[in-house]
Parts: sequence; structure tokens; C-alpha cells
Amino acid sequence: MVLSTLYIAGIFRFLQGSFVNGDIAPLRSMLSTTKLPTSAILANNTMIIKGWFCDLVNMWRSLIIYQRCRVPSWAVNLGPGLLYLAILVLGASSFAQDLPIVSLVLTRTSVVPVIFFVITLALNVLVTALLALRLLVYHTRIAELLGTSHGTQYISLAAIIIESALVHSSVAVLVIITASLPSTIIPGQIFLLLLSPLQGISTLLLILRVAQGKALSHNGTEGSGRLLSALRFTSGEGR
Repeated sequence: MVLSTLYIAGIFRFLQGSFVNGDIAPLRSMLSTTKLPTSAILANNTMIIKGWFCDLVNMWRSLIIYQRCRVPSWAVNLGPGLLYLAILVLGASSFAQDLPIVSLVLTRTSVVPVIFFVITLALNVLVTALLALRLLVYHTRIAELLGTSHGTQYISLAAIIIESALVHSSVAVLVIITASLPSTIIPGQIFLLLLSPLQGISTLLLILRVAQGKALSHNGTEGSGRLLSALRFTSGEGR
């Protein structure tokens, strides 16, 4: 919440300078002399830090769900781990060099923002695919043992994961497209403004849906309105 508030404050102040004061052209010279507006630095730093936390939560989910997989969890998540490491390096380099990714998107002075958002999008899509695939495997195994009427909660959970990831991924694609084209500064500002808040929303949406009971029922063995009957053991005398 704090990071989102700081990001909104910084990006609005930065956009005010772009639209109202007309500072978008002098900003190119600021980038070359490292005399950057505080609002751009604030929006950039909070966006990157918040993105780190959101991606870390998704990585943690994938590590947990693959703990009892035949393939070691670290091996399954090696690809996402490398992508996350690249995001950390690009974000840290933005801090060290005082080159806000937010500013670079709007001034088209570097391809670093495009690379950053492409890697972020790839990580989000890959982790979402891993989570959904594992849940579908659970559903298939339960359906084979207990029948197709059971295990539907895993399908519901996989759908929610894909739905929440789609919110962030769709806007990330628009940011990448507008950041790659030279004549889309204003649309790029709009989509960039939405990207960081939607990333937080998509990460926490799954937690909210599960807490509301919309992904999993309180009884994990419940499916299609039926409950698994309890096993009853009797002694040999009762036969």
C-alpha cells in the first residue's frame, strides 16, 4: 500500500511536468547530465521495489507447489529464478546509475526499459504456466482415483491464477509496444501509470479470492456438491 501510494504520487507529479509544464523535452538533457526530477526517481524506485516483491511472491508460490514433485523444485524453477535475477540486476543498475526506467520509457533514450518489461512479462507468464500446469496435474490424478466429480477446486484455482496474471500481462504488453514505438509517448504514459498498481492487484487477487472461499471450499474433499464418505474399519467379528 505504501509503495503504491508513493508510486502514484511520483508518477502524477512527473506526468504533470510532462503535460502541464512541458518538461518532457528538457528531460532528455537531464538524463544526459543525471539531473533528474525527484518525482521520476520516486516513481521509478517504488515501481522496481514493488515489482521485486510481487515477483518474489509468485516465485515462492511456484517453489511451494513443486516441493513434492518428481523433479526437484529448484530444477523446475531454475528458469524463473534466472529471469528474476535479471530483473534484480536491471533494477539495481537503475538505482546505481540514476537512470529511472520510468523516464527512459517516456524519452525513448534507451532500450533498457523494453528489456526490463519483457523479462518481467516472461517471468509472469512462465510462473503462471507452471502453477496452472501443476494444479491441472493434481486435478487429473484425483479424477483418476475418485472420479471426474472430484478435484474441481484445482481447476477453479488454476483459472483464478490465469485470470489474475492476465490483468498484469495485458498491460505489460501494451507498455512494451508503446515503449518500442517513437510516436506513442502519451499512450505509453497512460499504460505505464497503470502497470505497477495492476501488478500489485494481480499478485494479491489470488490471496483475496482464496480468503473469500471462491477458489477452494472449506472442505478440501468437496466436489460437485458431494462429500467423500469416511472410511469405516470393523473388526473381523463384525463381519
